[in-house]
Amino acid sequence: MKRLGYMPAFVGVVFVSVSAVQGAEASAARLMPEPAEAHLAEAIRIPGRAVIMLSSQAGEPERYAAKLLARQIKRRFGWEWSVTTEAAPAAGLRVLLGVAGTFPALDQALAAAGLAVPEPMDGYALSVSAGSEGTVTAALSGRNGRGVLFGQDTLFQLVERLDGGEPAMRAAAIRDWPTIPMRGRPHPHFEVFLKPAHWDALLLSRLNFIDLRDSIYAFEPGARFNREEMSKVIAEARRRDMIIFTAVNCGVPAAQHEAVLGTFKEFLDLGANAIWLSFDDKGPGEAPRQIVTRVLELGRQRGISGDRVAITPPKGSYQVVDTKFNREVAGIPGMQHALWYWTNVPCAQDVADARAIGLATLPSWWHNWPRFRDGSFASGAGRAYMPVIGMDEGWNHPRDDELREAGKYVYAVLPWDGWQAQQHYLLPAIGWWSWRPERYDFRALRTRVYDVVFGTSEPAMAFDDGLNALIRRFLFSVSHTQWAALCPPRLRSLDDRAEVTRQAGQMQADLAKIKASSAASLLDAELLRNEYLEPMEREVRAVLAAAQAPYPEYWWDAHQAAVLNAVHDRDMARADGLIAAARPRVMSDLAEVERLMSGARGTGEYAAWWKKRAEMKSGDWARLIEARRAELLERVADYGRNILPFDTAMRNLNDPPIQFGTGAWRRRNRVLATVWPEDRETFGSNWVGGVIEKNKIRVACFAVDRHVMINEGGYSELPVNVPLSGRRDRLALLLYLADTNKESFGFGYAKWRWSGSRAIRLLWKDREIWKADLGITRPTGEWIIVHLPALPADLKTLPLRLRVEDYESAKNNLEIVYLGPIRLLELDRE
Repeated sequence: MKRLGYMPAFVGVVFVSVSAVQGAEASAARLMPEPAEAHLAEAIRIPGRAVIMLSSQAGEPERYAAKLLARQIKRRFGWEWSVTTEAAPAAGLRVLLGVAGTFPALDQALAAAGLAVPEPMDGYALSVSAGSEGTVTAALSGRNGRGVLFGQDTLFQLVERLDGGEPAMRAAAIRDWPTIPMRGRPHPHFEVFLKPAHWDALLLSRLNFIDLRDSIYAFEPGARFNREEMSKVIAEARRRDMIIFTAVNCGVPAAQHEAVLGTFKEFLDLGANAIWLSFDDKGPGEAPRQIVTRVLELGRQRGISGDRVAITPPKGSYQVVDTKFNREVAGIPGMQHALWYWTNVPCAQDVADARAIGLATLPSWWHNWPRFRDGSFASGAGRAYMPVIGMDEGWNHPRDDELREAGKYVYAVLPWDGWQAQQHYLLPAIGWWSWRPERYDFRALRTRVYDVVFGTSEPAMAFDDGLNALIRRFLFSVSHTQWAALCPPRLRSLDDRAEVTRQAGQMQADLAKIKASSAASLLDAELLRNEYLEPMEREVRAVLAAAQAPYPEYWWDAHQAAVLNAVHDRDMARADGLIAAARPRVMSDLAEVERLMSGARGTGEYAAWWKKRAEMKSGDWARLIEARRAELLERVADYGRNILPFDTAMRNLNDPPIQFGTGAWRRRNRVLATVWPEDRETFGSNWVGGVIEKNKIRVACFAVDRHVMINEGGYSELPVNVPLSGRRDRLALLLYLADTNKESFGFGYAKWRWSGSRAIRLLWKDREIWKADLGITRPTGEWIIVHLPALPADLKTLPLRLRVEDYESAKNNLEIVYLGPIRLLELDRE
C-alpha cells in the first residue's frame, strides 16, 4: 500500500490488504487478524478528550463493546474514554458504535465514508477520519452485536501514542468479516464461563459460540446440574451475543431417548439457543436415526435449525466422513445443513465426501489440540507455564499451507483440550487463524498475543523461543512403575549443562524486560501475575534446578549392569560390595535432587523409589531378576491371548534362508554357529526382556506393559556372544525377527504409524552393526541377513548387545518382540 496523507473521507475507496504495507509503516499498521478489506493512512492526532457514543437503542453487546474498548484504552495508555448515549458532546474524538440500522448518526457517518456493513455474519465496517476543526470521528457498525464486539478490537489496534505522548488514531476504512463463519470454544467444565477474564479472551479471539457440557463428552440424559450457575453462564453469553449450544449424549439406549429430549428442553428453557447431538466416543447407541429425528423436531419447535444444530458422530465416524452411520443420519431431513464435526484436517476430499453423503454445507473441524508434548519444568509447583504453541501440535499435525487452505473447506471450527494452557495464548491462536486462515502467519499471530498479554512482544517471543529450545535438551518422563521412576526433567546430555544455564540466564533477562512493560498489558494485573509472570518465573527457576540436579540416571546404568552381572554370576559378595560403594552417592544425589526440585511434580515419589532401590542387597536384586522373568512370561501370555498368538509369530521360523545369495547350484553358505542371546538382562525402563522357551521353541523376547505410557530413552538389553570361525571377510548373521504393535486408534487404522519411535539394535561395543524399526510390524516373522564388519583376526568371540529402546514418549504404543536363534554364516562369495 502506498503511504497516504490525510484524507477527510474515504469515498469511493479501493480496498487492499493491510499486508501490502511496506517498511516501518507495516509494523505500525499490522492488524491481527487482518481485515478482509482495509485502507490505512497516517495516524491523526486526537485533540482533547474522547467519548464513545452509543444509541439509546443500544443492546447489551454494544454496551459491552464500548466498556471493553474504554477499559483496554485505560489499561494500555492510561487514557479515560467516557461512554455516553447522550447527544454528541464536544470532544476531540467521537467513537460512534452500534449495530447497523439502530444508530442514525453512525449510519450517516459510514455512508459519508462510502462504507456499507458487509452481509456475512459477524461482519463490521469501520471508518476513522479527521473532521472539521481538527476533530476525529471513528464509526464502527456491526452486522450484529458480535460484529461490534469484534470490530472494537480492530479499532483498538488503530490507536497509537505519538512520539510526544499525544493520543492518535490511524485513519482507516475497513470492511471485515470471518472466512470461517462459526468459531467456538467448548469446555468440559462450564464453570469456566463464570470468569469474566475468560469471556474477554473469547471475544478477543473472535469466537462466536460456546457449548455447555460438564465432562469431556456431554451432559448425560437426565443429568443434574446447578441451574443457578448455568443460568448465569447463559446470561453472560447472551450479553455478548454468543451462540450457546447445549451438548447432550445421544449415544444411549432407546429407553433413554425421553431423557435426552428432557435434558435438551431443560437447557433451552434456560436460554440456550442451539443444540448439539453428541455421540462421540460413547458410540451410536440404539436407534440413532430415531433420536436425531426427534431432537430435530424439538429444535424446529424452538426455531432452531441449520447451523444452530451440531453433531459429533461416534468414534470411527468422526475420523471418516463416508461411513454407514454418517450416510444414514445425513439423510434425515434437517441434517443436511447441520454442523458435522470431523477430526480430519479440512481438505477438498472431505468436502467431496460430505457432498456424497448428502450434506449441503461444508464440514466442520473438531481440532483435538493441543495434544501430547513435553511438559512444564515446574509442573506441580503451581500454575504451569506453556509457550504459545502452533496448531500443528494437535491431531494430524496440520501444516501451515494446509491451514491457509482450510478456509475453503470448513464451516465451523473448535479447539478441544488445552484448558490447562494459558487461555490468552490458546484461544487467539485458533480464533485469529479461523477469522482469516488464508493469511495465516504464526509469527505475526504470536507477536500480537504477546503484545496483548504483556504490552511488549520481542522479549516475550525470545522467552518462549528460549524455553522451546531448552525443552529439546531435556528428557521428560511420563510414567512411574516398579521398573522405572517418573523422573523430573533431566538433561539428555550433561555436556549441555553450561549452555542450558546460559540460556536460562538470558530468559531471566527477557522476563525482566517483560515485567518492565507489563503496565501496558490488557490483562487484569492479578491475572497477569498469577497466570503468566509467576509461572514464567517458576519455569526459569525450575530449568536451572533441573539442569543442576544430580540425577542417579546419569550414571546408574553402568553400576546396575555391574551388579546384575555379579548376581547372574552368583557372586553375591561382589554384588554387595558394588552396592555398598554406590549407596552413599545415590543418597547424596537424592538429597540434592529433593532440595533443588522440591516443588516439582512427583519429586517425593521419585526419591522414595530411588531410596528403596539404593537399599537393595544382592538377594533383593536376585529376587528382582526373578520377578522380571515372571513378568515377562505374564506379558507373553497376555499378548498371546489379546494381540499376537505365539504360534503366529513363529510361523516362518522353520524356513531359514540359509542359502541366501548363493545363486548358482555350486555355491553353499555354511552355518558356523547357532546362538541365542543370554538371559542376563540389563534394563532402564518398563521394557522386560529375556529368553523364553514355549512350545519347544527357544527365543529372546522383549515386551512392554500394554497399559502404561512409554518413557523416551527406555530400554532392555541382552548380551549375545557369537563364537567366531571361518573367513572374516565373508561372515554374516542370520536373524529371525517377529514383532507387533498397535496400528489402530479408535476405529481408525494407520499402517506403521509408530515407525521411527523405537528400534531393536545389535551393538558391538558402541558400534551399531544392525538396526530394525519396531514401528514396522512383522506379525508372522521374517529372516534378516546382517553382514558383519571387518573383525580382528585374533577375536575368538564377538561380544554383542541386543538392545530394544524407545526414541520418544508415547501413549498406547504397545509392543512385543521375538528374536529367534542367531546363525553365524560364512557366505559363499568373493
